Amino acid sequence: PTPSHMAMATLLRLGLAHYVITTNLDGIFRKAGLLAHEQLCCLHGDIYVERCTSCDHDFERNYHVRQPEVHVHDHKVGTCARCGSAPPAHYTGTPGNLKMQNGRWGGRMVGTRDRNCGTKDTHINFGELLDEVDWTEADTHCRRADLCIIAGTSMSLRHITHFPFLARRVVLINLQPTPDDHKAALRLW
Repeated sequence: PTPSHMAMATLLRLGLAHYVITTNLDGIFRKAGLLAHEQLCCLHGDIYVERCTSCDHDFERNYHVRQPEVHVHDHKVGTCARCGSAPPAHYTGTPGNLKMQNGRWGGRMVGTRDRNCGTKDTHINFGELLDEVDWTEADTHCRRADLCIIAGTSMSLRHITHFPFLARRVVLINLQPTPDDHKAALRLW
């Protein structure tokens, strides 16, 4: 973790901040000491986390959970050690219909929003739907916030840039202009 990650973790520990939402997949906020779902939401997943598609339990690993030999849009990892959920019999690991519909690839691979099919990696690829668990957490915490501080982002992922503006006030900190500079109560360069 960088000094910025540690500063955010310190703000939470001191009660001066309440939650962090990130689009980074690198697991650094967890390494800085933040607890997933209590203090942290990784909107685009975490390369070290597999999640059960039945009981939604997160398993934090010390290795990358995505299996390199599988299709890029196949999120299957295995069987859940808590509830026993496993990939279905029709799972093949190859796409059926090459067009994704409702977060699923023809039913033969484990998608980002599939249910009751074992554990999956949480890494979201471009063009995939965000996991409902993470989407709901981001929405809930942003709506509760008196102040949301946006730090170090181009605000170019337009499917999620509305979240900070659900808070009562927004401070935006970035070295370059963003499409949302005019919406912030305070803009710092």
